[in-house]
Amino acid sequence: MMKTSINEFIKNNLKVTNFAKNSDPLMK
Repeated sequence: MMKTSINEFIKNNLKVTNFAKNSDPLMK
């Protein structure tokens, strides 16, 4: 159960990070 939560958290973080990089390349 905890493992699944951590995996979901990591997936969500990667999605948000990739979205931010793709939409705002100059913000880096």
